[in-house]
Amino acid sequence: MTSAASTVRRLTCRLDPAVRVAALPATQVDVFDVPWPADRVDLERPRRQWPWLLVSSPTAARVVTERAASEPIWGRLPWCALGEGTARALLAAGVPPNLAARAADGRGLADYAARVLDPRCPLFVPHSARGGRSLIEALESSGREVVAWRAYTVHAAPDLVWPRGWQAGRARVLFTAPSAVDAFVGSGLDLPASCWAIGATTAAALRSAGAGNVKCAQEPTAAGIENLWNDEMSGDPRAGASE
Repeated sequence: MTSAASTVRRLTCRLDPAVRVAALPATQVDVFDVPWPADRVDLERPRRQWPWLLVSSPTAARVVTERAASEPIWGRLPWCALGEGTARALLAAGVPPNLAARAADGRGLADYAARVLDPRCPLFVPHSARGGRSLIEALESSGREVVAWRAYTVHAAPDLVWPRGWQAGRARVLFTAPSAVDAFVGSGLDLPASCWAIGATTAAALRSAGAGNVKCAQEPTAAGIENLWNDEMSGDPRAGASE
């Protein structure tokens, strides 16, 4: 799995303990040392019209919670997380979100915001330099007031290698983001015989990279990964090894 050990444990907790699972951290995060637009936050509005902070990934959750610790104004805003994975990342950091959208991608979060959040509420979106445009464009097309900025970037981890005892021919690799696909391909490692993706965007990145057997989790959750495994193993999780 192309992520850190903590994410591996969260997403594979429902698999049979006999299934071998290993972390293959493919990316690193660099947080930009730039001011955030606190001057755009207006807390003089009625509370029901306060701005919402949209947290679009577990990586964004880490970045946002760290900023809120040093600039408390961000912690005063209501937060909306994209999906269960992001919500759990916020909970693990001690900042439970006010809302968690059941959505698989940025457009799904934008649809949720259009349905649920007061249209008078500005929406603040810290995002990766490599992504976030689909969410921002979808929010703007719905007529929302959006304040978005590049808060961090994701790049390939150096010296990406298979964990000891693993090889591409037998592994099922779960790719957690398009950036992980780029990092894996850029490392020169062979694509595995079976590629799993969290989200349609990651699945599309795998197919563009030449992966031939791509399966996409219906939701970025432990249940979604369990369903992928059971589908591939015909309901028998002891039939092979997992990465």
